[in-house]
Amino acid sequence: MANQLTARDRSIEGRRRCDEAAFRRLFLATYPVFLALAIGRQALATVGLLDDDGGPRSPFRRARNTAHAVIPFAFMG
Repeated sequence: MANQLTARDRSIEGRRRCDEAAFRRLFLATYPVFLALAIGRQALATVGLLDDDGGPRSPFRRARNTAHAVIPFAFMG
């Protein structure tokens, strides 16, 4: 049996692809900001002005985790 997609299925699939593309664009736009913040936070923790929260040590991973935690809120509503 051929995989028949209804118009509704195609519109849902198209919207999902559009949302994925928008997520990638937002990620690329915000990642440098989150990376700068992660590097600043790590520098302040090294000096002793901030407590280490036990999160990832790599500023790249910390920036990625922050972006993945914050960006989905842009799609709510």
